[in-house]
Formats: sequence, C-alpha cells, structure tokens
Amino acid sequence: MKVGSLVNFHTTVNAWRIEYLPRNPGVVLSINDTISPPLGSSRPSARVLWLNGEVTTEHITYLTVINE
Repeated sequence: MKVGSLVNFHTTVNAWRIEYLPRNPGVVLSINDTISPPLGSSRPSARVLWLNGEVTTEHITYLTVINE
C-alpha cells in the first residue's frame, strides 16, 4: 500500500461493513507509522479520501488494495 493506492474497507464485522458500503472505494492520502508506547508496537494507519467525499484515518489491516 502506498499514497495514491485505491482501497476498499474490509471487515467481517457486519455493522462496520454496512457503514462503509457507501464510502468504498477510497484513495490513500497518507500513511502514518505510529508507535503506541503502552503497547510498544507499530500501529500503521492511512488517511483515506472516500468516494462519498469523507476523509478518515483507518488502521491499514482494514484496507484492501484494489489497484496494485
């Protein structure tokens, strides 16, 4: 995944999947590798501009690249 990638939000949680149906697909605007001090692990996220015009920050494990 990189800036400019076309992505879909993907989850098995039905409530979240329904919420994102009108948003998909989206374009990655930026990627941020943040460190969570209490956990000591990397938590990469991406800012995404969705089809419906919303911009959100999503954990990258919920994003599926569809143009690479």
